[in-house]
Amino acid sequence: MRFLILALLPFLMCGCVSKFTLGDTPEFSQKHFLVETGGVKSQIFVRKDENLYHFVWLDMLKAPIARKFLKFGNCDKQICAQFENDGFLPPNKKAENLFLNLLENIEKDKFELNLQGQIYKVLNANLSK
Repeated sequence: MRFLILALLPFLMCGCVSKFTLGDTPEFSQKHFLVETGGVKSQIFVRKDENLYHFVWLDMLKAPIARKFLKFGNCDKQICAQFENDGFLPPNKKAENLFLNLLENIEKDKFELNLQGQIYKVLNANLSK
């Protein structure tokens, strides 16, 4: 049993932190998105602070699906960012991919994302500009 835990430890640790390289980061204070996938609706709130984005993904009963911070740093003349969990929710790679795609499409009113064969229909319900 101890061998199994030691063998899985590197995979568990690597699953918690991922680094991403971003282009220009959009300017806004807070955005609200309505998301539908497979007939299930949810909401995502994105808040931009000075050096981070804060994402909160909620189902329609306001239960959290994912809460993440995307923190910025510099990596060899590029903007480098990594996700960190906010709270005690388990790591969620699907959420991280969705959040990155939201940032790329943040100015669009309506768009669809195909992430690993799952279609997300996203409506930008803007709270503030």
